[in-house]
Amino acid sequence: MHAKRSSKKRIFILVGSLLLLLAILSALAVWIAQSTLRAAEEYYETHYLAYDFSTDSYDYRESDQPLDNPAGGFYNLLGYLLSDELSSEDLAQRLAIDRKDCAKEPMVLIEINLMQYNDRELSAHALDLTRQILQHWNDKDYQIILRFLYDWDGNAMATEPTELALIKTHMSQLAPIVNDFSEQIYTMQGIFVGNYGEMHGSNYLESADMCELMYHLDTVIDASIFLSVRTPAQRRTILDSADAFPSQNTLAARLGLFNDGMLGSPTDLGTYGESDNTALNVPWTRSEELTYQNTLCRQVPNGGEVVIDNPFNDLPSAIEAFQAMHVSYLSCMHDAEVLEKWRTSSVTDDEIWNGTDGYSYIDAHMGYRYYCNQVSGEPFDCWNMDTTNLTLALTNTGFAPCYEPLTWTVTIASDHESSIVSQMVFDERSLQAISGGEQTTLSVPLSLRKYAEGTYRVYLSCETKSGTKLALASRLPVSEYGYETASFSVSKTPTVMPSSEELLQQYVSGSDLSLPLSWLVSLPFAK
Repeated sequence: MHAKRSSKKRIFILVGSLLLLLAILSALAVWIAQSTLRAAEEYYETHYLAYDFSTDSYDYRESDQPLDNPAGGFYNLLGYLLSDELSSEDLAQRLAIDRKDCAKEPMVLIEINLMQYNDRELSAHALDLTRQILQHWNDKDYQIILRFLYDWDGNAMATEPTELALIKTHMSQLAPIVNDFSEQIYTMQGIFVGNYGEMHGSNYLESADMCELMYHLDTVIDASIFLSVRTPAQRRTILDSADAFPSQNTLAARLGLFNDGMLGSPTDLGTYGESDNTALNVPWTRSEELTYQNTLCRQVPNGGEVVIDNPFNDLPSAIEAFQAMHVSYLSCMHDAEVLEKWRTSSVTDDEIWNGTDGYSYIDAHMGYRYYCNQVSGEPFDCWNMDTTNLTLALTNTGFAPCYEPLTWTVTIASDHESSIVSQMVFDERSLQAISGGEQTTLSVPLSLRKYAEGTYRVYLSCETKSGTKLALASRLPVSEYGYETASFSVSKTPTVMPSSEELLQQYVSGSDLSLPLSWLVSLPFAK
């Protein structure tokens, strides 16, 4: 009997202890929850940040206006015959007349004929005339395509020097003058030889002579000036490689093409071959050469003359070819029938350009047309994040990229202070290599905790290494900081406190509380 009472007493004490423990744990849980709730409220008030990103009012479509940027467009052809009998005064009068005739185009192809000196070095007077010619067009801010030659009549073998060494001497004599105008010279065409300077019909186009002349030109001409040859086969022969950019060959990085038989026939008048052949020194088929140019001319220029009205230069075919070849410059004089065909044809498969005449469309798309076509922002969670990112999508609808290094700048300016808050600079080569509607992106980090309350605007600008600011093909508003691409606001003052359950859930999930303690905190608020 005594044992039974003792057992019941122990059970009563155990139950009482358990109830007391549960009461203590419950009180502890309530205390922890209340303490944590107060901490969560304080954290929320001090850490709260609302980020509102908006692009609703921005028009990201491409502009349909031509751009006044360097390095691209139609060019006029001008020829000057050097002679000791030509006075500086007579040349000045000729240059003034030429300037009036070239008022509409941004580029000039200057051919300087050296045939009067095919048996001797260039005189001091001839060199002075050359400087006068380049100085005139430099002062008028024209982009210059430059070609030295000995023939204008398709009879180069009779007018070129009889010794290769003299051609190299002429190159060396002219180089210091050419180099003084390196910022305005877009490219040099040819190696001084051939009918019309076009690298055909010459005594100096066997592989050894051609290589010797080109590598000498590469040595004496400033490295910032692009050089170019008439055909891809000639380029492969000179570089001794089927690769567009063979490693450890510095000439390859600036050696482009010029094509004065462009779209004139299925072979571009012999520029391409008619049968498969992988030899370096023979033309490949049209499709193979277009593939070669698609790689090559993302880094070096390509241009020339369109000739002979035929289906290959009908407007749709021409546009397709120019995109593959990355054409940045064309003659506004050749071929007149082809150019007129473009003027009387209209673009029909492009929403922005629908109804535009073909000549205007091609003019606007030679070279590059960069613009920002979209901006997107990542969501921001003020409990778990201090930064977020903007992504700016860049598109180039031009036939070619810009070949000069570019710097893209993203500026974030405050509305309420009218001042720059942040600037980020991007100069990766991938940003300028796109063309023909291709797209790339810029990722812009936003350290939102560092921003004061207010509204901010995001601007995009682009400039060349020489400091020329580029116009973008954009409908976005323009300010001193560039093109306004987006806006966002930052608020650090909460207007409504979340429910206690939501506060605790967010605070606990984002804290270092251990799992059991987190369970205790949540327990009093369990459903």
